[in-house]
Amino acid sequence: MYTQLYMLCQTFDQVTVPGQDVQNVVIPTMEDYYLAAQTLNDALINAFGQQYTVLAQESISALDSAFEAYDSAFRGGKTTQEAQNAMQSCMDMVRSILETRFRDGVLRAA
Repeated sequence: MYTQLYMLCQTFDQVTVPGQDVQNVVIPTMEDYYLAAQTLNDALINAFGQQYTVLAQESISALDSAFEAYDSAFRGGKTTQEAQNAMQSCMDMVRSILETRFRDGVLRAA
């Protein structure tokens, strides 16, 4: 779980690197990490209970909205600045989760 969320953040950091294909590489790669994190989050909850929830529903909703903002901008041929701002807020949230919920890469119960 830690690795998936960490890589989600690391991949997002590539958005501002010149020459990166944000639409076809960066965002789809982020979506893969996000899907894996969601799957692991559900598995943790099912196996160990709600105290092991890493991505709360509010976090999932925010991330879903940020990904939808990118999708909408790409489909509409619009700037992705709003989507990037929303995703930056989400990545700040994910980094905070990584710092508070994990110690040396090991998940702590809430």
